[in-house]
Amino acid sequence: MTTTMRKLEYFEDELDASPLGREILAVIRRHMDEVTQLVNHNRTVTVAWQRNHGPGFLTSAMDSGFDANTAVRKEIDGVSLERLLLRMADALQQSGSRELAATIGRYASPALVAARECVSLADLFTRIRAGGLAGGAV
Repeated sequence: MTTTMRKLEYFEDELDASPLGREILAVIRRHMDEVTQLVNHNRTVTVAWQRNHGPGFLTSAMDSGFDANTAVRKEIDGVSLERLLLRMADALQQSGSRELAATIGRYASPALVAARECVSLADLFTRIRAGGLAGGAV
């Protein structure tokens, strides 16, 4: 089994450990195929993802998942993680389904709080198990 697959299984197990985590996992599963399709095949979404360093932020988040001492990068080449999230939310709401747009509308605020407050994915998982994020609990 590859390291990436082990990480994904670990992340799923972490989310599955609490009611809020299970809700988040269900949302991810419901929209993953559509988001992947848009990132790979819709110009508006692809450009937002690439210009705002989506691949770099994703790698940083994956790397921080196992180790609370490995921080998620908050900025890459002058682009903040919050900016990536805002630009992607805008592109996905413009280009995706109505259901995806509504889901982004519901979860954008907690996602921005997490980007601002959480140091690592391990930190995020701890907060999810505790029931939410200050200022943006789902």
